[in-house]
Amino acid sequence: MSELQVGERLYAEALTTIETLNGLRPPLPSDDPLIKAAADIRAAISGGNDLIFTGQIAHQSESGVGPPHWRHRLLRRKFAVIPDEGSVQTVEIRCKTRRTKDVIRMDKAWQIPDQWGTCDVFVFGELDARFMLVELPRATPAESGEPVNPSNQGLP
Repeated sequence: MSELQVGERLYAEALTTIETLNGLRPPLPSDDPLIKAAADIRAAISGGNDLIFTGQIAHQSESGVGPPHWRHRLLRRKFAVIPDEGSVQTVEIRCKTRRTKDVIRMDKAWQIPDQWGTCDVFVFGELDARFMLVELPRATPAESGEPVNPSNQGLP
């Protein structure tokens, strides 16, 4: 399962699965490819580069009611959504202790307090809309009081 999660870039989910597997007796051997994958993911999370995920709104809610959406489990506390094709309108941040919604704009990034806990981001818009979700490193211009413009973050 975790190989599939890594392959699909579901890194938060892969780390959880690898930690669960490693907690079993016997634990995973130190040369197991999953141990290396977990170390690589953790290094990327703590690194200074943007983490870029391509998204496509392709899911209707499970009950068939509500707008189409895309979900991502955050690895960092700051992110931006950059529209590409089609219309993306809103983002909903669902954390362990808090939820919030906002309108998506090109010049906007969201900073989530650590105390909110683990967070998932839901992007809502028209079916098949494409976009990038960019997780930004902790040290960004916004933390020094300057606005974050994701297009200035070295994105293609």
